[in-house]
Amino acid sequence: MPKVSLSLILPVYDDDAKLSKVITELEDRFLKLSFTDYELLVFLSRNVRESDKLVGDNANVKVFREDSREIGVIFARGIKESHKDWVGIWPAYDQISPKSLDAIVPGFYDNDIVVAFIENPEARQWHRRFFSALNTFLLNLLFGLNIRYYHLPFFRTVVIRNLKITSKGHAAISGTLIRIIKSGRSFVQSPFIMNPHYFPSKSGAFRFGNIKDIALSHSSLFWEMIILKKKAII
Repeated sequence: MPKVSLSLILPVYDDDAKLSKVITELEDRFLKLSFTDYELLVFLSRNVRESDKLVGDNANVKVFREDSREIGVIFARGIKESHKDWVGIWPAYDQISPKSLDAIVPGFYDNDIVVAFIENPEARQWHRRFFSALNTFLLNLLFGLNIRYYHLPFFRTVVIRNLKITSKGHAAISGTLIRIIKSGRSFVQSPFIMNPHYFPSKSGAFRFGNIKDIALSHSSLFWEMIILKKKAII
């Protein structure tokens, strides 16, 4: 089986991110999988205190400062800063079990995208489950897809590198996924395990500005790809 490598983008918005725990557990899991070629791209908001002591001299961890707290901005910058075969986002607040990599990594070898979906949705707050299911249903209906979850995809870097990302919010990730799938690239859906978490959102997913951005971005994407039948240039 050929070797592949992975860049994980870890956005950190607040000081209470469980960054050191997440990094340690990710590295332990990579070791168990004999997956040695990876980098963790940590993006710290300007209001986060210096955390170099949390990552130490680890050559696999690269720390960046980012003025914007918008996930789409961090996602786009993370892609530019990545140097591995695959790239994706990973939360720094311990929402996802690193054991999920056991199912995700095998999908890297024969596909262009791995679409991770929540294996245990009961671990989330009810309102998150409801709005996530509603969002998934609407996007599948609009774009003729059967995706189980839109916000934790992993992409072959060469496929996504030159794609223009216009949204600053969460629509950047789901919109990118839709564009690439509709362009005909191969994908597989793999489960991930969500750790129970009932704390308020750090990502701003339910802010009015983000909801507005999602509506406008996906409306524009629908017009472009479904009405005008344009394909993404990849």
